[in-house]
Amino acid sequence: MNKGAALRYILYSASARMQKIMAILKGLPPVRSSVGRDPDVSTLRRWIPIQVQSLAVAVPRPRTPYWPKIEDIFGSYVNQVLAGVVRPSDVVAKMSEEIDKVLARGWLFR
Repeated sequence: MNKGAALRYILYSASARMQKIMAILKGLPPVRSSVGRDPDVSTLRRWIPIQVQSLAVAVPRPRTPYWPKIEDIFGSYVNQVLAGVVRPSDVVAKMSEEIDKVLARGWLFR
């Protein structure tokens, strides 16, 4: 493997120029927040600046073996909201209660 060529490729791919091209042509979220705020990008891909803002305050999901069950609960309620079956305000407490029950079975609340 040519380490020098690999490094040049990474630097090229992550460059502001290439990130802007990929954001505009493919709609891919850039790895550089400055590109996400670029007027050319934000005009054509209106969701990218929102993604940049979201990533600035994002918190990684918890590292727990219970995550698949939590994700199922969360996904079920989100789908119900998106389908118009329930209102978000009506399910938050129920969802939280179900998730708390899952977590109470584990080491997180001991």
